[in-house]
Amino acid sequence: MEHWCYLTRAKAFEWALALSEHRRAEVRVRADECKAVLACSKGLLEHFRRFLTPEVWPKLDYVFPACPSQPEIEASRDEAFTILTIANRLSDKGIPEALRALEILRKRHGPRVRMVLVSNAVPHDRSLPEGLAVYETFRMSDELRAGVYRSADVLVELTYTDSLTCLIEACAFGVPSVATRIHHGDDFVREGQSGYLIDPPLFAYSDEYGTRWRRWADFMAELEVVREGGGLDGVVEDVVDRLDLMLSADGDIDRLRGGARRLHAECFSPQVRNAKLNAIYARALGR
Repeated sequence: MEHWCYLTRAKAFEWALALSEHRRAEVRVRADECKAVLACSKGLLEHFRRFLTPEVWPKLDYVFPACPSQPEIEASRDEAFTILTIANRLSDKGIPEALRALEILRKRHGPRVRMVLVSNAVPHDRSLPEGLAVYETFRMSDELRAGVYRSADVLVELTYTDSLTCLIEACAFGVPSVATRIHHGDDFVREGQSGYLIDPPLFAYSDEYGTRWRRWADFMAELEVVREGGGLDGVVEDVVDRLDLMLSADGDIDRLRGGARRLHAECFSPQVRNAKLNAIYARALGR
């Protein structure tokens, strides 16, 4: 599950209510019928432990999502360095910061840099930077997914809420990532090996969940205030710094591509995921 609050009666966006009902969550986990509660990353499992008492920790575990590895294809790559960004929303998925990074890189490198954005959430009246191609869709076809990943040099995923599928898919295609370090920690990007991590000034599933932000809407409102006050400028600067490094010979992008594939093979392949699930089921069955 994405968050332990789903064990309460609270709706997903009512964070303070979930905190007030954490006893209900604990009762459900303690029940004999409950054998395990599975988070989708080690970092998220640690987040669960911050809010649930140690008595129920033995039933908490994690299983990474998985997708099949994609074959390497020797294809002629465009001369332009291609940044891929995928988002079903704009603000909490960091699209404003990604677009600002593109503007800076275009001023420095001109048409040598371009971006592909897959999203149906971009307002039609929004001014967009040069060098941006937009695919307006909520759900990609297999053909589009393969096309955008295989044309990409890097995935930029600057989310402040939960997001991980694109990072796993990027690894499967051998695409390094530049991402914000949120509650998953470094589970989906290995710093300097499969990409780079950037520390944002705030993210939703932190220690301040349910207190500083009583609802999802409170977090979204503060995120906009922080952005308008320049509090996310550091994210933009760090993204530009990492992408500049990847554009240079010192970035060794082929090494990062290999690191992404190794991360997928070690953590996100269906074989690894199924072995972990089989062990959890065997333990639940007392075998």
